[in-house]
Amino acid sequence: MKKQKTVFILTINMLMLFIIFLLTSSGFLDDLNIPWFLEVLFIQLIFVTLPLCLVAYYFQYSRLYIIAVLMGSSIFIAELSSTFIIPPFNYLFIFLIIGGLIILMGVISLFKFLKKYPKQKEEADKL
Repeated sequence: MKKQKTVFILTINMLMLFIIFLLTSSGFLDDLNIPWFLEVLFIQLIFVTLPLCLVAYYFQYSRLYIIAVLMGSSIFIAELSSTFIIPPFNYLFIFLIIGGLIILMGVISLFKFLKKYPKQKEEADKL
């Protein structure tokens, strides 16, 4: 059941990707006079944040909401930071920070898990 929901979400995402591709290639978004950074944010929210939030909802995995927002805003933040960070390094810097935050969340949840379920003495003696 979860696999079908995931396939459904990915199918909807691919259809939306195709629609946005057609809109951008036809020049429709240029006619709307939307600033480039809002266009990047809009596309990132549709193709990264929304699908990951739907997967988080179906799997009931609350941390994935935070990961989705971090990943969805990463390119937007990197584009905005290009005004004061040299362009090749702005992506590196932002992606390292966001990746570090995601890894830190995983390490914290690992420590919470280990504290909640410590190793039994019998298992420790066998090793």
